[in-house]
Amino acid sequence: MPRDPVCGMNVRDRDESLQSEFRGQTYHFCSDRCLATFEQDPETFSQLLEDEQSQKQRKRSRKQDQGRERFT
Repeated sequence: MPRDPVCGMNVRDRDESLQSEFRGQTYHFCSDRCLATFEQDPETFSQLLEDEQSQKQRKRSRKQDQGRERFT
């Protein structure tokens, strides 16, 4: 489920009027207000979302590594 990069809400309804493209990626928004905020500074908000996703991936990798260590 996509996340609104401005407020962090999960976006269930993929209303095309509440989307924006930046650097080849489509971003989804919960409201016109979040869309307008993103469009004022897409660099910042897209980077925040990318950083959050990278952090989650690192946590998953650590958990997988810890699980493997228990069995070796």
